[in-house]
Amino acid sequence: MNRYLGGDCIPWLLEKTDADIRYLTMRDVVPERFSATELDDARGEIRQSIPLRRIIVSAGEGVFGDAAHFDIFYRGAMWYFAEAVERGLDRRDAVLERTAEFLFDRCQNPSGGFILN
Repeated sequence: MNRYLGGDCIPWLLEKTDADIRYLTMRDVVPERFSATELDDARGEIRQSIPLRRIIVSAGEGVFGDAAHFDIFYRGAMWYFAEAVERGLDRRDAVLERTAEFLFDRCQNPSGGFILN
């Protein structure tokens, strides 16, 4: 990796300018460098990032995004769910759990396969 970047990229990935990237780097790339408290603090910071605040606010007390048109690009529950997970939320967030259950109810066949209609 360093031959492409010309040096150690970890300090760059840990900069506080992008809370999502910082948290994911701490959690997935160099977790041995951080305590559980530091990881929890970084996880709290991602919830304050503008993209995740937009997603979290969209849920209210229900599910992320537009539930009536759950598969619509950029605003449907499926899109917001994928973006929230990609940015570091996990099942510790009740709204993420509710959104996952909602999507399974709408998209899973009795055979276990998935459909979008």
